[in-house]
Amino acid sequence: MVYGTGSAPAETTKVDWAEESNTNAFKMCKAIDGMGDATEPCRVSGRTVIVVMPMNPVEAKKFCIGAASEMHKAGAKFEPGWTLQIKSPYSNGSNTAYCEL
Repeated sequence: MVYGTGSAPAETTKVDWAEESNTNAFKMCKAIDGMGDATEPCRVSGRTVIVVMPMNPVEAKKFCIGAASEMHKAGAKFEPGWTLQIKSPYSNGSNTAYCEL
């Protein structure tokens, strides 16, 4: 019992962080694909969200940080180790930028 309130403590539910992270990664992909700027559909591989956009490294880093920030503002949470990778269609598959989610 919590003193002074007359009510029992609220039940806590266990959060499956792996499942929540995965769900949020796909939500992120849906949002990025909806922008129409990517040259390929966004995809999730392991703990990585991969986006292919025609950006130089400076633009890609700025986009990466901004996208991660917007996801956090929207309440999305990710387990440690999740990253967003931005690749240019002109970089032969190399990362242009990456940031932690």
